[in-house]
Amino acid sequence: QTPMTKDFDEKQEFLGKEDSEKLTQIAKSKALDKLWNKWYRRSLVYKDDYEESQKLIENRQVIQKSKSKPASSRGSEAPKKSNKKSPEKHKFSKRYKELRKTGLDPKEAMTTARREYGMDKDDKVSAGKQVAAMFGMPL
Repeated sequence: QTPMTKDFDEKQEFLGKEDSEKLTQIAKSKALDKLWNKWYRRSLVYKDDYEESQKLIENRQVIQKSKSKPASSRGSEAPKKSNKKSPEKHKFSKRYKELRKTGLDPKEAMTTARREYGMDKDDKVSAGKQVAAMFGMPL
């Protein structure tokens, strides 16, 4: 007896007679090994297919990138949106910066600039009332 079968026989002592016979039958038939080999071969085929598909995807992406680079250099790309402020907000920001440079503290400079450009009318309305008005609820 090999050490493996000796260990196997010792562990069978704790099993019932039927279970012991089933295990012995399975060990002799090599059915489990056949099943394992079958699924192992399938996994190797899957692995090869997966790697091939990944290479194809990479090649497609490289081709698309190479095609898109000349197109963007020609200027056929959609124009980008500009983040320019409206003229009134630009003037407001400029006035606020001027007030800050003269030495006013930030809070006073902001209220002064808002008042000068008519942006202070919302200051007297509470935030809750503004939200209610936004949803069409009566004040």
